Amino acid sequence: MASSRQQLVELLQQGVISPEHVADAEQLANVAPNKEQWQQFVNTVLLWIACISLSCAIVFFFAYNWSQMGRFLKFALVEFSLISTTLIYLKTPANNLVRVATLTLSCLLVGALMALFGQTYQTGADPWQLFFNWALIITPWALVARNSIIWLLWFVLLNITLVLYCDVHRNPFFIMFNTKVNTLWLTFAFNLASFSVWQFFSASQSWMQKSWLMRMLATLAGVSITGLAIEAVYKLDVINLLALVLWLISLVSMYYCYRIKKVDLFMLAGGCLSIIAVFIVWMEKQLGSFDNILNYIILAFFVLGLGIASAVWLKKVQREIKHEC
Repeated sequence: MASSRQQLVELLQQGVISPEHVADAEQLANVAPNKEQWQQFVNTVLLWIACISLSCAIVFFFAYNWSQMGRFLKFALVEFSLISTTLIYLKTPANNLVRVATLTLSCLLVGALMALFGQTYQTGADPWQLFFNWALIITPWALVARNSIIWLLWFVLLNITLVLYCDVHRNPFFIMFNTKVNTLWLTFAFNLASFSVWQFFSASQSWMQKSWLMRMLATLAGVSITGLAIEAVYKLDVINLLALVLWLISLVSMYYCYRIKKVDLFMLAGGCLSIIAVFIVWMEKQLGSFDNILNYIILAFFVLGLGIASAVWLKKVQREIKHEC
């Protein structure tokens, strides 16, 4: 069903509502946010800014006063902050935004504690271990909190872990051939698996049904497989041919799931962007040298043409959704 805003826009376009009655129509349709909604929005934004600022302030405080502070004082300050935020989380009623924000702050402080421990005792030279251990420690909190924001942090940490791990280990698990391709394959496999598992369990768990996290995971997987397809354009061998086939399968699957089965314009726009990126790289390879300004002009026209075609198609899909509603 179309939203109140969409219905109001359609009535205005059809001339049903005269211009002098637009303000009254907006008030009746409750389109414009009222005072309480604005206050709630501002409070939410300020709360998250405060949490992020506080976690950054603690890190910068240690960085600036590192030589003047003893190790026990450093650990005491971080642990006191971590315990304080955890206690606030436990004392805050359920389904409260402050509860989620304080637990997120606790998860960020765990990262500060891990960094402090590694810097103080020089536990290892591999930076991927910091992010892996960070994600490992906050896993119980993510399971208990059942919150998408904390899970997003968990997914980001593991993605960073994979990237840094491939940077240290040139051939992890004896797959593929170079660090760049290894990173793309691993991040694609991890994010695709995460997206599939999240999609499966979201059918029975209401807190997992927020579309923005699934879109983030799909974006991470899409960036990886698009990078592999671009790599295949430059060098088409057996492994890259497999990547190109997987890219095509991903596009077909995405079209079936988010155009035929259920419409999601964000996913469709991501697929269009992936196609444009790969096609433009292929065109750049076909044009060869860019010493001639004409090649730049040709490539620019292709970018504009594909972008316009994608926008027209997405607009058409959007209109079809409105008619179905």
